[in-house]
Amino acid sequence: LFDLAGLHSAPARFDPEKLKWLNHEHLQRLDDAALAAHLRPFLERAGLALADGPPVEAVAALLRDRAPTLVDMAEAARYFYAAPQSAATETTTQVTPQNRAALEAVARGLATVEWSRDAIGALLKAAAADHKLKPGQVMMPLRGLVTGTSHTPAIDAVLAVLGLDETLARIARQLR
Repeated sequence: LFDLAGLHSAPARFDPEKLKWLNHEHLQRLDDAALAAHLRPFLERAGLALADGPPVEAVAALLRDRAPTLVDMAEAARYFYAAPQSAATETTTQVTPQNRAALEAVARGLATVEWSRDAIGALLKAAAADHKLKPGQVMMPLRGLVTGTSHTPAIDAVLAVLGLDETLARIARQLR
């Protein structure tokens, strides 16, 4: 009746990494609104004040490629809804006398630039060039100042979603 030649006698094995991969594939296929609807309860359980931050849809869209689970995505989204607590974080030690002037120029430029990812990215690159620095020497410390972590999507995209007022407030608070 059945051909059993293709069956193996080894027992089945649960692979948590494969499950995580499959979950990530599912999350990546959801549209922004559906992903946000799934993410929102995880953000609320984490105690984040969603009303004080950007739309969950924008955050979910930005993090969908980086987080394999909703738990991971909620943790990665923390900096959108809660500012870094201290200028003494590991990432802010990247602010040096050489790049501080560039970061201050970035803050001034952000106040007047069109608030779009492309315009923000161009401003960051121009500030680095004007101060004879590589773009990473400006973008990495800025990432630390604004998010408190060195692991985020592209900083121009993060700033665009975070918003002008919150971005400027965080830079000012951390560069004091």
